[in-house]
Amino acid sequence: STPEFTQSYVVKKSLAENPKCPIAIATKLIIHLRESDLRAISRSKNVTGPVQQAARQHLERRKR
Repeated sequence: STPEFTQSYVVKKSLAENPKCPIAIATKLIIHLRESDLRAISRSKNVTGPVQQAARQHLERRKR
C-alpha cells in the first residue's frame, strides 16, 4: 500500500470494507479503524469472512 493513500482514514476504511481488496491488506488496515467502524465491519455481509473475523478479534483486544 502506498503511504500517501493510506494516510487518509476514509481510504483505510474503504479499503478494509472493499470485498475485492486483498485480505492481507484489509486485515492490516483493521487496527487503524475506529471502534464503531470495526463493529459495522464485523457485522457486514459485504466483507470477506477473514476480514470480519479480524475486526471481531481487534474489538475483543481493545476491550481488555
